Amino acid sequence: MYAIPKPYKRWQRPYKRGESGCKHYLHETGVRTVASESKETVLDDSVKDDFKLIFEKNKGSGKAILLDDSLGELSIVSTRSLASSLKKSSGVSAVIVDGAVTAPSLKAADEAGVRVIVASSFAKTDTEIQLLSY
Repeated sequence: MYAIPKPYKRWQRPYKRGESGCKHYLHETGVRTVASESKETVLDDSVKDDFKLIFEKNKGSGKAILLDDSLGELSIVSTRSLASSLKKSSGVSAVIVDGAVTAPSLKAADEAGVRVIVASSFAKTDTEIQLLSY
């Protein structure tokens, strides 16, 4: 027979802190593990230099530049409207922001499938998106 896992008490974690690569959901019968795809992006130095060059050109403008896979410019939006612009757009691979990136913008970027964000600072850093700061 199958062993039915004991339900967790409210104060207990159904998983170990620090596990990465999977999300856990608590159900009536126990814990179900759903593996998530890794979004890790390996950037070489030439791409990082291109990001830095674009970031330096954008500095002081108060704008965010949305880029595709080939570092082609998709659009330029205000940093205040970055979250709503990411929700509407598709095919965005990288975002270069003049200034700080807020938590709603990070969440919208994660949902839009953005792999790299370049900015001066970040409101939070617990995301699968690769964050670069210059």
